[in-house]
Amino acid sequence: MRWFRHAAPTTASALLARTAVQVVIFWGIFLFVLPPMIARLDRGAAEVLRVPHTRPLAAVLFVIASALGLASAVTMVARGRGTPLPIDGPRHLVVSGPYAWVRNPMAVAGLMQGAAVALWLRSPLVLVYVVAGGVLWHWFVRPLEESHLAASFGDDYRAYRARVPLWLPRRADAREASESRMAHLDPAPDDRVGAIRAQFFEAGGFAPDGGSSARWVKYPVGPVHVVLPNVSSRRRALPLHDLHHLATGYGTSWTGEAEIAAWELGAGCHGYIAPWVLNFAAFTIGLVIAPRRLWRAFVRGRSGTTLYRHHWRNEYLEWRLSELQAFLGTDAPPRAPTLGDAFLFAVSALPGLMVVAAAVWAVRVLAA
Repeated sequence: MRWFRHAAPTTASALLARTAVQVVIFWGIFLFVLPPMIARLDRGAAEVLRVPHTRPLAAVLFVIASALGLASAVTMVARGRGTPLPIDGPRHLVVSGPYAWVRNPMAVAGLMQGAAVALWLRSPLVLVYVVAGGVLWHWFVRPLEESHLAASFGDDYRAYRARVPLWLPRRADAREASESRMAHLDPAPDDRVGAIRAQFFEAGGFAPDGGSSARWVKYPVGPVHVVLPNVSSRRRALPLHDLHHLATGYGTSWTGEAEIAAWELGAGCHGYIAPWVLNFAAFTIGLVIAPRRLWRAFVRGRSGTTLYRHHWRNEYLEWRLSELQAFLGTDAPPRAPTLGDAFLFAVSALPGLMVVAAAVWAVRVLAA
């Protein structure tokens, strides 16, 4: 397959430079040169895509898609030791970063970018051009590429192809994989909290201290990571938050973090600022992806307490897991929810909903 070849061994900086040149050329031609030319052919049909706030939405979509495309290209260089160009492709199979979510995130990003350009230009014909490009890639380019990858990486690629979807991230699989880390923790023969926490960190790929001492923290948003400073309030709260994971059994996926956020909000974060802020954000996400589980976790938290009320003690690590659960009330049987639970649940949803409303208002003002 002469159109698909591995990159010659070279430095990462050289691969990154070649990737940057490829990005400039391909984005320039397929996103900035061809679409305006095509749009000139259907000026009379532009009203079809003239919906409110089209251009702000197009700009947001383009930025998100571009971030995904760039993250995928950098991952290709760093992990695969190759570039996105088929004749200069990776020498190692890439299964991490955006590639852990979909098999060709650059194709997904390209189609999203194209759709954003079509919305910006308000051109139905450009949208047809984007769909045609996706069909061409799916039915003609993809089979050749996958055949080449199977020949190059054998069973490793076939297992990856069976596990990871092509177009749409499979959130349920990611949730199950993440939450299985909690299910597979083995309290025997040592059921002390410190020993189980060490298992939890190892299973999750965390640092030995759980990341408390790190200067920066990565928050995964799908295949992209948002990097923020690890502020002192978060560093103080994180060891307590980790023990909450152990006591409740909630995982570290988006759903699991939403559940632990609801539980902590229900039980109270007291004087710890970072948990209040981060939990309200995770709670808002949980309202969208797992509202029923969020509700159950919140009601469960209303019957217990958090370590934020008692602060850190080294002796926690010497406790049995059952002692920690009894102390926090997570071993209590489920109880029937009350009107007070429903009221406080609604109050907990308000901060996130207010932020969303403010963002929508800002977009409308900018678009006016």
